[in-house]
Amino acid sequence: LIPALIFQAALTLDLVQLKKNSLPVFLLALPMLLIGMLITGTAVYIAIDHPTGFPWVAALLLGILLSATDPAAVLSVLKGTSTPERIKNLLEGESLFNDATAIVLFSVILVVALSPEASLQWQEILFRFLKVFFGGIIIGLICGLLAHVILKLQHDERIYGLITILTAYGSFIIAEDIFHFSGVMSVLAAGIIIRLLDVESYHDETTKYTGQMWDMTAHLAESLLFILAGVTITLAMFVDQWLAILYGIVAVFISRCI
Repeated sequence: LIPALIFQAALTLDLVQLKKNSLPVFLLALPMLLIGMLITGTAVYIAIDHPTGFPWVAALLLGILLSATDPAAVLSVLKGTSTPERIKNLLEGESLFNDATAIVLFSVILVVALSPEASLQWQEILFRFLKVFFGGIIIGLICGLLAHVILKLQHDERIYGLITILTAYGSFIIAEDIFHFSGVMSVLAAGIIIRLLDVESYHDETTKYTGQMWDMTAHLAESLLFILAGVTITLAMFVDQWLAILYGIVAVFISRCI
C-alpha cells in the first residue's frame, strides 16, 4: 500500500510550492522530527515511570513511531475547506520526506534495543542515514529515468498507467529488498522525476487518465490502511493498556504544541 500512496503524492506534488517552502519542509521533516521524538519519548517515559518494563530505549522507539506524521485524514478534510494551499503543501511535503528519517532512526534505535551491549558511534549512525536516504534517491532516479525513456516511445494510456505502476513498485522493491535502502525515498524520487520530465512530453489525455487512475489507487490504498488499522485494534488493548494509551496521546499533543 505504501508505494501507491507515495507515488501518487509525488505525481500530484506541487513542485513550485515545494521549492518555495523547501526550508520549512526540511525543518519539519528532520530537526523537528528529532525534537518531537525526544519530547514524546521523554513524556511517556516519565509518566509510566517503570525503567525495567519500559526503559529509555523503548520510550525512544515509541517517540519515533508517533512523531512521524501521516496527515492523510487531515488532508482529506482540508480539501473541502478554504485552508491556504501553503498549509496543505507543508503537510504533504513534510509527511513525504520525514519517512526516511523515521525509518533510519527506528532501525538504529532497534539495534540498540535488541543488542544493549552494542555501541553505535555517531559516525556510524550518520553513515547509515546517508546510505539509506541517498541510496534510495539514486535508485528512484534511475528507475524514473528508465520509465521516462519507455513512456516517451508510446502514448497508449493503458500502457502508460501500467508502466507507472511497475515503476512505483519496482523502485520500492529494488531499493528496499535488494540494496536495503529507503524504498519510500526511491518511490518518491521516481515519482518526482517522472513528474518533472512529464510536463510537456506526453499527450494530455494520457496523463489525465494516469492521474485519475492513481487518484483512485491511492484512495483505495488509504481506505485499506484505515480498515487494517481498525481490524488490528482489539478491545483488550483499551482494557489492559488504557492508561499507557492516554499517556501516549497526551505526549503527542504536548510535542505537537511545542
